[in-house]
Amino acid sequence: MPHREGGRAGLALTLDWRDPRRRQQLLLVAALVLGVGLLVAGQLGSHARPPGSAGTSSRSPAAPATAAAVDPLEPMAAQLAARLEAILSQVRGAGRVQVEVHLARGPRYQYASNQVSTERRTEEQDAGGGRRTITEQRDERQLLLGGGTRRD
Repeated sequence: MPHREGGRAGLALTLDWRDPRRRQQLLLVAALVLGVGLLVAGQLGSHARPPGSAGTSSRSPAAPATAAAVDPLEPMAAQLAARLEAILSQVRGAGRVQVEVHLARGPRYQYASNQVSTERRTEEQDAGGGRRTITEQRDERQLLLGGGTRRD
């Protein structure tokens, strides 16, 4: 084995930073090793946390109870279930009825509106034979708000 300064002959051959292609390969390998290391460290860190520590994942046993309490759709689902139970229990021969409702999303409100669309087209021709077309479009919407019950 040839002897270079400081006894680093083998290391100097493998880590030659002067060759641009070799430098690019080494940087790519270093980035790959660093990325895999961070992924492994993240997986190990999430399993090593004690249950009461800050940053606990939402998969802990206490999470479903708090998630249900925070869910804004829960009161709406309970009210709908109670209404359905009342209606279904009135069916003759149905017996005792229990209903459970799970909502995937909240209500979608679609408001009524008065809409007026107008299009006016004017064609003009001047004395020199030139034509000009003018198109005017108007779109007007008015939101309808309920003012209570109507009595005719």
